[in-house]
Amino acid sequence: MKRRNFLKGSLGTLYMMASPNMAFPDVKLSDKRLLVVLLRGGMDGLAAVPPLGDKNLSKIRKDVLVQGANDLDGFFGIHPNLKFLESEYQTGNAAFVHATSFPYTGRSHFDGQNIMETGSEQAYAVTSGWVGRAMNAAGFSSLAVSLPIPIILRGNDVNSNYFPTNFVKATQKQYAEVEKMWKSDSQLSGMLKDIRKRDEIKHGRGDTIDLVGFAASQMHKPNGPRVGLLEIDGFDTHALQGNEQGDHAELLEDLDNILRVFKRRMGSLYDDTVIVTVTEFGRTAFENGTQGTDHGWASSMILAGGLVNGKQVVSDWPGLSKQNLFEDRDLKMTIDARDIYAEVVKTVFNLEDDVISEHVFLGYSPEKYHGLLKKT
Repeated sequence: MKRRNFLKGSLGTLYMMASPNMAFPDVKLSDKRLLVVLLRGGMDGLAAVPPLGDKNLSKIRKDVLVQGANDLDGFFGIHPNLKFLESEYQTGNAAFVHATSFPYTGRSHFDGQNIMETGSEQAYAVTSGWVGRAMNAAGFSSLAVSLPIPIILRGNDVNSNYFPTNFVKATQKQYAEVEKMWKSDSQLSGMLKDIRKRDEIKHGRGDTIDLVGFAASQMHKPNGPRVGLLEIDGFDTHALQGNEQGDHAELLEDLDNILRVFKRRMGSLYDDTVIVTVTEFGRTAFENGTQGTDHGWASSMILAGGLVNGKQVVSDWPGLSKQNLFEDRDLKMTIDARDIYAEVVKTVFNLEDDVISEHVFLGYSPEKYHGLLKKT
């Protein structure tokens, strides 16, 4: 099988958070790390983490049915291309959530992606993102390596972005000369330090293996960024989705390889790290007439890292019989994704429940925490 270039069309963005906001000088920064992976297009949770114990799965799927899934817990399985994540699950460093999504059923990529980034119940209701708001509440300043700051990262009061140009970088001698001229001006000298720091950052696009390696190397530093964001496109598999092989399977393999490299490069700090996936919606339970799946509602979520209370699949499984599907076609959401992300930001940023409700999810209070993260 001809392999395409690794993560064709993917984009990586680093979110730098090395120092507290000046507005919160007494805030003690968390040493925990967070990697958020956006799976754009709508990942098929029934393929990534198939409910092998639901007899209806093989009745409603044929060409996209994953026959070679490995068992996880006697009911759910895992796609054979997710070898690293299966290993992490068995060693207690990965967990999955199924039948989860945001409370959005409109099936529009534009609206769905806006909601998954803002954490709001309605599209375009707010202009900031839930990760950015969480970091602002925790007292972090930030630098995004991208031309526009992604919506999910917006909402930080001390927020800036940087995008490398093709101009030749200044030499150390040139920096030294400017430093002499600006040393008597605290604002200018501070600006120069910021410019030098940005010059050390790699381009935000490119080979994703290199990018995730760079992200991990930066996040591994004692004063490095606490949060990384990676985006993977291509999960909108309306035609020829495949099963153990095919487009969707390749995307899952790419994701698996990314996380494998990330763990290796993070070293011992992986023990204080959470990785979590975000997707705008799942796919239809039924396959369509072009051997693919269409926009659905609920999907599965992946959590990995040393802070994950792993070897569990959390789900209030609604079933795949037609009467149990949403509008006779979609897997129902039974766990609000915000409940899981609230537990993530509570753990990583040491935020209190009332702060999460008021400032991160703007009035939404999680129904319950599911014990997916270790108490530290």
